[in-house]
Amino acid sequence: MNPDELLDTKATAAWLGVAPITLEIWRCKNRGPDYIVCGTRSIRYRRGAVLAWLEAQTRKPTAA
Repeated sequence: MNPDELLDTKATAAWLGVAPITLEIWRCKNRGPDYIVCGTRSIRYRRGAVLAWLEAQTRKPTAA
């Protein structure tokens, strides 16, 4: 798995199990994984950035 591989919104959404519109909303709200704007409308996500974002979302259970 190459961390520098670029994924489009559709592939990233499928990987994360969310709808592509969810990623669009997250971008507008400055949430979600870091992304790259290629040209005027093309959005790409580095696989490594998505993995880092997922790691940052990981929470450990607290004792009850």
